[in-house]
Amino acid sequence: MKQLFIPALLTLASLAFANAEEQHLKLYASFDHGAQPEIAVGGAKLRESGDLAAVDGKFGKAFHFSRKNPAGGLLYDLGSSLKGREWTIMLWLRLDQAGNSNYGSKEPGRNIFRTGFAWGDGTIYAGFDNWAKFQLTQFDADKNYRSLAMPSAAFPANEWIHLAFTDRDGERAAYINGNEATYIKNEDVQKQGPTQSILRIGSLDAKNGHLEGAVDELKIFDKALGPDKIREIMQTTPGKTRRQTLLYDPLANEIAPRGEGSFNASELVFSKDGVKIVRHGYDRKGSLLFSEVKGLSGPALTVSAFITPDWNGADNGTHGIFYARTDNRKFDLVKQDGMLVFTLETDGRKESVSVSAAPLKKGKSSLISAGFDTEKGLIRVTVDDVANTRPVNFRSAAGSTPGTAGTLGIGDLAGHDAYSAGQLEGAISGLLAVNTFCTPAEVRRQQLSERKQWKEKQAADSLPVLPKRSEEEALWSLDGAEKVTTATRERITLNALWRFQLTDAERPFDVRNWEYLAVPGRYSGQGNGMADAEFFRRDANLKKLPGNADYHGKSPYDYVSGYFERSFHADPTWKDKQVILLIDELSNSQKGTVYLNGRKLAGLPHGAFFEIPVPHGRLKFGEDNFLTIHTVDGGEKWAWRGIKGDVSLLVKPPVCADDPAVTTSVKDQRITFEITLKNGSGKEAALHPEARISGPRSPGAIAGQTVTLAPGEERRIAFGGNWADPLLWSPDTPNLYTVQLQVRNDAGQLVDEPEKVRFGFREFELRGRDYYLNGSRIHLFNHDGWVNNSSAPEEARRVARTLKKLGYNSVRTLFPVEAKDNFPANIMRVSDEEGLLQFVCLDGVTGREFAVWNDPEVRKNLERKMAGLIRRYRNHPSNVMYFLSSNFLGYGWDYHPLKMADGYQPPFLMNRYRICLEGADIMRKYDSSRPFFFQAGGNFGPVITNNAYFCWWPQAERNAWPEEWRNIGEKPLHIIETSFPYHRSFNGMDLKYSQTRPLFYYENLARYYGPEAYLDRDAEMLKLTADSTQGKAAEVLYDAPFHQKLKSDLVSETIPLWRGSGISGICPFAEVYCAFRKNAPPRTSHVARSWEVVPRDFRRFGWNPDLRKFQYQCDINPDEPLPFAEALAGVLAPRLAFFDGGPESPADRRRNYYGGDTLVKGLTLINDTRSDSDFSVAWKLTGPDGKTAASGNVERSLTPGEIRHEKLEVKLPEVAARSVFHLIGSGVKQPLELTVFPRRKPVAGTSVALYDEKGMTAGILNRIAPGVRDARSLDDFDGVALLVIGRESLTPGFSKFARQHRLGEKIDGGGLNVLICEQRPEALEAIGLQTKAVYARNLFAAPSLRIPGLAAGDFSNWGGDGTLAPSKQPPPPETEEQVPSPLWHWSNRNMVSSYPVRRPVEGDCRILLPCGKDLLYTALLEMRSGKGKIVVSQLEISGRTSADPAAELLLAGLLERYAKPIPVPLSGKFLSPAELPASELNAVRSAVEAGAVLLAPPGSFSLFGLSGRKMSLNRFSFTEAGRRYWPDLTARDGFLRAPQEVTVLAGHGLTALTEPAFAAELKLGGGKVIFLETPANPQAAEAERGSREGTDSSVLWSAEILAGRFRQLRNRVIAAYAPSQPSLAKRLERIAAGPRIISLNGKWNLRIGKDGQDLNVNVPGYYNYQHPQHDGFVGTAVYSRSIRLPSDWKGRELLLDIGAVDDLDATFVNGVKIGSTGEETAGYWCARRLYPIPAALTKSGKLDIAVHVENLRGNAGITGYARLIPAGTAERNENYPYTGLQATYDTETHIRW
Repeated sequence: MKQLFIPALLTLASLAFANAEEQHLKLYASFDHGAQPEIAVGGAKLRESGDLAAVDGKFGKAFHFSRKNPAGGLLYDLGSSLKGREWTIMLWLRLDQAGNSNYGSKEPGRNIFRTGFAWGDGTIYAGFDNWAKFQLTQFDADKNYRSLAMPSAAFPANEWIHLAFTDRDGERAAYINGNEATYIKNEDVQKQGPTQSILRIGSLDAKNGHLEGAVDELKIFDKALGPDKIREIMQTTPGKTRRQTLLYDPLANEIAPRGEGSFNASELVFSKDGVKIVRHGYDRKGSLLFSEVKGLSGPALTVSAFITPDWNGADNGTHGIFYARTDNRKFDLVKQDGMLVFTLETDGRKESVSVSAAPLKKGKSSLISAGFDTEKGLIRVTVDDVANTRPVNFRSAAGSTPGTAGTLGIGDLAGHDAYSAGQLEGAISGLLAVNTFCTPAEVRRQQLSERKQWKEKQAADSLPVLPKRSEEEALWSLDGAEKVTTATRERITLNALWRFQLTDAERPFDVRNWEYLAVPGRYSGQGNGMADAEFFRRDANLKKLPGNADYHGKSPYDYVSGYFERSFHADPTWKDKQVILLIDELSNSQKGTVYLNGRKLAGLPHGAFFEIPVPHGRLKFGEDNFLTIHTVDGGEKWAWRGIKGDVSLLVKPPVCADDPAVTTSVKDQRITFEITLKNGSGKEAALHPEARISGPRSPGAIAGQTVTLAPGEERRIAFGGNWADPLLWSPDTPNLYTVQLQVRNDAGQLVDEPEKVRFGFREFELRGRDYYLNGSRIHLFNHDGWVNNSSAPEEARRVARTLKKLGYNSVRTLFPVEAKDNFPANIMRVSDEEGLLQFVCLDGVTGREFAVWNDPEVRKNLERKMAGLIRRYRNHPSNVMYFLSSNFLGYGWDYHPLKMADGYQPPFLMNRYRICLEGADIMRKYDSSRPFFFQAGGNFGPVITNNAYFCWWPQAERNAWPEEWRNIGEKPLHIIETSFPYHRSFNGMDLKYSQTRPLFYYENLARYYGPEAYLDRDAEMLKLTADSTQGKAAEVLYDAPFHQKLKSDLVSETIPLWRGSGISGICPFAEVYCAFRKNAPPRTSHVARSWEVVPRDFRRFGWNPDLRKFQYQCDINPDEPLPFAEALAGVLAPRLAFFDGGPESPADRRRNYYGGDTLVKGLTLINDTRSDSDFSVAWKLTGPDGKTAASGNVERSLTPGEIRHEKLEVKLPEVAARSVFHLIGSGVKQPLELTVFPRRKPVAGTSVALYDEKGMTAGILNRIAPGVRDARSLDDFDGVALLVIGRESLTPGFSKFARQHRLGEKIDGGGLNVLICEQRPEALEAIGLQTKAVYARNLFAAPSLRIPGLAAGDFSNWGGDGTLAPSKQPPPPETEEQVPSPLWHWSNRNMVSSYPVRRPVEGDCRILLPCGKDLLYTALLEMRSGKGKIVVSQLEISGRTSADPAAELLLAGLLERYAKPIPVPLSGKFLSPAELPASELNAVRSAVEAGAVLLAPPGSFSLFGLSGRKMSLNRFSFTEAGRRYWPDLTARDGFLRAPQEVTVLAGHGLTALTEPAFAAELKLGGGKVIFLETPANPQAAEAERGSREGTDSSVLWSAEILAGRFRQLRNRVIAAYAPSQPSLAKRLERIAAGPRIISLNGKWNLRIGKDGQDLNVNVPGYYNYQHPQHDGFVGTAVYSRSIRLPSDWKGRELLLDIGAVDDLDATFVNGVKIGSTGEETAGYWCARRLYPIPAALTKSGKLDIAVHVENLRGNAGITGYARLIPAGTAERNENYPYTGLQATYDTETHIRW
């Protein structure tokens, strides 16, 4: 209990301080008596305290904060506390949930404190964000965030943690429990903001960001304290020195010290007087040594104990009482003849003091003590109350630092061996060491106090025990329990049905509440899709309860605290042996406490493989002993709650051989054994180790050298021998051996025989950039985890065989996500026997350890856990590699094609890497025989590993991804996770929004299969897609036929090319689950096939569940393969032969050639078997008639792991017409299809003129069409029918040329067509066309595109590289930390169109070569302007690195198509009334009969004698009549994501335009009526939901693309008859020399609220997402920025387009209001803001723009793309041909997790 202050405010001067640092204490609040601070200096004071909840604190009371109690605000005025150049804020914190529990949450973060009321420069706040980080953030003087961040996983729930934050001149540090944290980043504050005067505890403000937890002991200093002072002060109360106990052990029946350090003991005897340390013979003695005791080097110390000697003090003789050793200090307390002598030696200076030992009497307990104070220069020794104190001259001695640890030996003389006398020869108890120099009276008081605390703690650490019931005898009897025995030891399972109960605050522990549950077993979390076993509870009468039974009215999942209990009979024969309690595992999210016979035995930190010695003094031999385990879970979702691993007793001799390890070397032909020898006896032991191997070709016994151990000593030894001809272990030949290790003494007697070890003789290593197994290269194809069921041995074996059948040779085991549910013993055993290599997770340093790595206890716990894992798994031959620090070292460039290959390691992660390497050092300490990698660690570590989710990255770039590594890489490259594609990437990629994302199954398939994808008839996929448009969760079905086809095609193309590159390892993540049907009912989710089992006897090792099941997330039925299984097995086959693009460019997919060309392709041969393999491939090239055009044979012999690239060259035959050839080969599954074209004839170019400002198109155009005229040399355009604008020539210069020749008039008048060759995106944007970086290699020809000599498949994978887009560029620096989406563009190989045009939704247009998601883009667009045609070709024909016949034929066809007279457009008077009243019907009919065309208003069909019926449909098609209006539309345009209700028409004379006939026309006299009975506002609800999110929402895009299907039908009809569409031709004349549009996207200034401080904010985007502290703000925020105009924009009227604003706005320029949008505007939160800026405001050339954004509810901000546009008639049609589109969702986003 801390010193309590009176609840009045004290001044600093009234206190006596223990140290100088407390002179800097400016505010101290203990919270024991409320919120008033006990110390407040320099104007500091309590400002406000709400209805605070007081709870038990670290010391006394604390305050609890919660968003459920927002009234609990706590504010202090800081006065001058933070005024200086340095400060420290410290407090104790206890969280209700772990620090990372709100990961991914949309709720505001949990904040500990913040300064100030407003958000501006200088503000400081500390708390947990929603992205797994703790951050101390400060605004600098420029309002920039400066952040100190660390992983929030380091902060557990329900534990007191001390936090201290310091700042010295902007250099900040954070300390956790007195140890400096390690940081993700720590940005100095170089320009400090204003002094902060307010401190708010427990929230960001009164409404938001509340802490969920308790705070105690707030202290603020005006000095930056160091770690030593922080550690000292965190345990102190100001004005009072707090004595610190360094070590206390009552030594009552066991060694159980309190304090830091460990102990080593042997041959101890416990009595009523304490522990007796005596000799047991000439070579045996008792010993007790405490090590790593902190504080022994401090300036003051007192050690005391009660001793009961077996001698009298006046007798002669020497007896050691205690001694201590540190780095430069020694002290000893020895009874020498009749005196008790205390000797202190520091830095070689020795002093002593003595007192008569006469008061010490045989059999009588006496209190003795010895101590010193080097600062005061005093030394003292005491017997009972008789003391001798003398001054000494140690004041100037340097000494060690106070925290230095040392050893404390008890009951012996320092340095004596087993043969030397001098032991205590008596009993000792109450051993106490404190950090102060104590008087005899103080020593006695401290002893009484510690004894009292120990008894209280015993009581607190004690549980009542209910006697064993008769029904429990059979459950717990060790007779018949499974055991493993050797000649010297036995391991007995304690697995059984244990007593079990759950507790919480309302339901505390009660011996009357026992139920029963299996151990191992779980009471919660088994609904997880990864769980494969369930354990049912039994009631008090042992009746089995249902699996979903509540626990006293609550779900077991709601409990995190559970107790487990059983008894066991301790055999009296165990008295002379060691008894060890083994607990294999609780679970990674649990901690625990073990009780024996109602008293605490040990604590269990996070981890596994606990070995707990059971002191004999705690066992009741010959009786029942009750074992209780209390587990507490951290509250993690779906965690295993219960005891996961075996519980057993190990009984072994005091001298033993533990932790055997076997290492084999194939290259050295040698086997090595390691073993830890321990001498737990009281005498010296000479030990002789030996190994005997069983199995074919086994060598004889292998003996090690004799090892002599002193009492209490342990030593790790190694010995071995040569073995020339073992049967090797490999995937093909998993040969296994066993070894029996033994240790004998000098007499040849067996001392110990550990359990047999099974092993395989194999050697796995890294050489250069390859893996090697048994001296041969091996490429690894690993699955990412286990499937189906790991707990049933027979099913585990079936899984292993299935994986191998598919071609996998390895598995990643114990990955943290799956490890909590897997039963690893089965997995490892089966993998050993089936030859499946394993990568075993050792955890290593992760977020949990990183931030607190400087805490020695954290390192110790991690080492204990890693050592236990290694001991358990290192002898399995299948375990070839460890992996550590899973997903902890990844960065934005870790799978960039260049940066992963060139060895780059980002500097911002180097500190994290350094600490992760320390975790690897722990691994090497216990197993140096295996390599390791950092899971998804990029270039960190010995293997390049990455989670490379390419999703919708262009296939050509995915295929070529490893090429740079192949050329320059120096380390193995292992793609440790990848998918084809990741199944969730079929959904919207905009994960920043919280609601479920729409499913874009068909739209993404269309990237690869074009319109064909929309013809898929899978009814369930249609329904799921429709459901997703309503906000319902939906994912792609694994067995959907098109999904199967896509995955099969992608892996069949990519994986062979990757393997051909020599990539070291490939992990197709989760792909096995798509290779087979499930065991569960078809297409069910969250349903697992299960079967009940009746455990024969729970007293068996391993899991004994009541229900086994297949993990529904990992469920496969190997008896029902799907098409993808064949594809996967094909590409992972050990022997593989395939055709590719040739040795120089294997990923080149070129398919088009001229007859007579030389075809260069490659044949790649791969031998991934474990032996030499002969290949014989007979290949041939066959023509369309099946005849062989060329042939050959390749015969090669390949060693294991070898890859050969053979070059194939064939001169192609001349052909008369387009012909398809096939390159086929024996043993090659995938033939290559090639198209051979005849040499084309030139086309007439005399009616064609070329404007080629950059000179990039003339060459190819003149080859194709000789006679093409140079447009710039023409005086007029007489005789010119087609103007070609060359590549990158759509410039202001062309615009001037167009105006000079009045080209707009010529085009709109029908006298000229225009073909625009490929342009950069900004050039097309200048004429109002949107483009997208799709980097398309596959285009799909529209039905209306008919080019002689070309077929549908000729628009894919053109030869050579396109050159319009830059390629092989280093990644942008800003993407270093986070993988960008879209991904990097790397290669232009086989490019057809880098920047296709977005489909227009208006105008008389033709989409001729669509591509991309939902075929939303087109590389060839035809648009009518007036009576002329403007054709935009973004096909990369000019400037290719090599010519492609299809490209040249296409260009020739376009010249022929458009260099001819223009067809006359549809003509006639056109009527399109919004409604048709009966009063106007006759007049309209008369007009139609006279030749007019009427587009009838929806619903008016009955006025024309037609009938209609409602129909809901997902698809429609176009009739021949409909093709007149929509010749280019396809199945894509007739596909509806969600069923839509239309009216299907019928009647005499009606001609259907669609099927069903919701679109139709009716002839009336000389005219006709066109009907389009489509929904008035399709997907309105979805559009509104999306608009509330933002214009970049995939929900809005989903609604818009469906509505666009109907819009284009109507707009095409209108455009066909209404030539008054905006003129694109006129836009060609108005391309500005300067920017045509000025983007205002990016950084704006933001001020929130009336008194808000200035912040930075990005546009577009919600400001509350960027500044979560303002989430929930209702009111007005002001966006502002200034811009300088180009000189030619000054004095011009402009348009300010800020897109959408959520919710309302008023917009000002130079202080003048130019527009506003209020609630009267429909859809005001997403309505477009387009405000004119008068010319008078632009004269100065500077615009100060301010947008006042009023938030009414929810999200807020400028969510549209902001820009300035020159005003004018054309500009007001700026969005033509995209008017009405709002969605800006990025369809080419590639990354989705």
